[in-house]
Amino acid sequence: MRYVAKNTRCSKRYVLWTASKSVANTVRGQYGAGVIDGVPVKAYREEPGVDPQSMTETYVAMQLNIDNWRWAGVPYFLRTGKRLTRRKTEIAIQFKQARSRCSRYAGRCPDTQCSQLAHPA
Repeated sequence: MRYVAKNTRCSKRYVLWTASKSVANTVRGQYGAGVIDGVPVKAYREEPGVDPQSMTETYVAMQLNIDNWRWAGVPYFLRTGKRLTRRKTEIAIQFKQARSRCSRYAGRCPDTQCSQLAHPA
């Protein structure tokens, strides 16, 4: 079991290290005033202890690409923030044809999509 955990940890580190991070593919923002369950809520800059001129982000969405042959052209979308409408961690994968003739499944598998809820609401 320790071997699997170490491999997983190393793989995650590798993916994050090789991911291209571009400001052009990033959106940042702050939550505004609104209504949650019928109760009015304040905007981030109106919260107690927050500077009214604060530029601190409370939301970010970004597209990452892994810079290697296996994951070339496969975008990863990450979104996180405070006071979102729901809490959800989802992994959605769009499978494509294998490019390499070395793969035993090359050309035999149709494009399919798999979606897995990793952290239910």
